[in-house]
Amino acid sequence: MATWEIWKSRCVNVFQNVYVDPAKTASFIDYSVDRIQNIASTYSNLQHARIHPTIWIPPGKGSTKINVDISYKSADSPIGIGFIFRDYKGSFILAGIVAGNVGSSEEAECWGILAAIRQGIQQHLEHAY
Repeated sequence: MATWEIWKSRCVNVFQNVYVDPAKTASFIDYSVDRIQNIASTYSNLQHARIHPTIWIPPGKGSTKINVDISYKSADSPIGIGFIFRDYKGSFILAGIVAGNVGSSEEAECWGILAAIRQGIQQHLEHAY
């Protein structure tokens, strides 16, 4: 869900040339996650057996986890990069989007990781992986 919101913001920026404030995107992600958690806890009593554990695995205490997603179609098409940083509790720290051009999907993945790491360095984050 978070990656989707980041991707939507990126698309609005790239295709509609409208600046989307990352803080607003982050705030909306936090709001949506809280809403989903509230709904899940409401239904957990009714359908306990149907709720599946999350597939997101948190980092160790004191660490930050970076998740990166890339959209790559071909060397002739621009790529989209989205990333999100969360702490060991799953709380949102920061997210970002980047667009660019590359020659291969492997290169796109590398640029995505590099973009996320650069953002983490700018924010002085430590113990991120």
